[in-house]
Amino acid sequence: MEDEIFDGRTKSTEAKEINLLRREIASLRQIAMPLRSRIYEITNEIQKFSKEDIISYYNDVEDHVDKIIASTIEFYKDVYYILGTEKANKILSILTIIFTLSIPITVISHFME
Repeated sequence: MEDEIFDGRTKSTEAKEINLLRREIASLRQIAMPLRSRIYEITNEIQKFSKEDIISYYNDVEDHVDKIIASTIEFYKDVYYILGTEKANKILSILTIIFTLSIPITVISHFME
């Protein structure tokens, strides 16, 4: 589907924009995932270097990184839902047209018998 969107076979600009956003978020996730592990390591080791209790600050940073990662996962779910719904709607519209065109032919053939 991604190849069809970027080859120009699909005229849906919304799908193209969604796919571009998906790519951007994928690259942001590649940054955020290692960041999360580094923040966890720093949080566990930081108290050795300070007399103050600064772990709560690093816990806040951990929470923010976790929220970023969770929001990217939710965005992925939304993108796949939107793209799947768009494809299903196209198929249903074609089937509706075929069904609508076949009703008169069925009725006429029924009365001709």
